[in-house]
Amino acid sequence: MRIKRFIMQIEIIGTERKFGQRLVRFEGRDVWLRGKAFKYLTILAAARVTNDWWVEVEKFDVSYNVSRNIYRLKQELKAAGICDIIENGRWCEVGRGYYRLKNVSRVRLDDSLSEDADMDIRLAMAGL
Repeated sequence: MRIKRFIMQIEIIGTERKFGQRLVRFEGRDVWLRGKAFKYLTILAAARVTNDWWVEVEKFDVSYNVSRNIYRLKQELKAAGICDIIENGRWCEVGRGYYRLKNVSRVRLDDSLSEDADMDIRLAMAGL
């Protein structure tokens, strides 16, 4: 499978199927993500839309597992042939504890996400 380095458009749709997987579209190609991976990608995408770019770790979760969940998100995306779209702020001007989407030129979030069952997704959507 060819791994694409530059993603131009992401659509966060959120349609749910069995086992809690949620739909995200990368350049028109459907990718199904698990719950936490979908939540984290939605929070990153909402920050990208509002031009905040960098997201603090505390906005994802109040647990110590944020870096592990970001790693799992990256692995799920890599398995779908998408890599290098999430950047850690460790080596940038913002420092540790921040993440952002990179190599993404356009993000679209479905309006139905503002009524999602997950409170963190609703909060991310409220900032739009």
